[in-house]
Amino acid sequence: MENSIEQGSCAGKVIFSLLFGVSIGVLIGILIAPRPGRETREQLIKNSEKLARASKESFTEIIDKTKDLIQKGKQKIEEIKIIGEEIVEDSKNKSRKTANLFKEFVKESKKATQTLEDYLS
Repeated sequence: MENSIEQGSCAGKVIFSLLFGVSIGVLIGILIAPRPGRETREQLIKNSEKLARASKESFTEIIDKTKDLIQKGKQKIEEIKIIGEEIVEDSKNKSRKTANLFKEFVKESKKATQTLEDYLS
């Protein structure tokens, strides 16, 4: 799971870097291009809106992946909890059986000791 989180974090960094690089490239291209001021402003607005949509989609994707990882983590924790509870219950049952066997052994030993004492008396 830790590896999945690292991959999600790495993917987020890559997406952010890509969007940042594209936005800088577009901005430089628009500012250098020989266009009138009005067309340049319109192009900047248009590209800014595209970048905003792409950023929102990327962040939404990252959030969805993070929520998915959290849900998977919760499921794994629940599975481990159930397995742990089963192990504890099994250990308790085995301990009870062992204690009962030991009590039976002590009881039989006492009977044998009494029988031997009676025989020797």
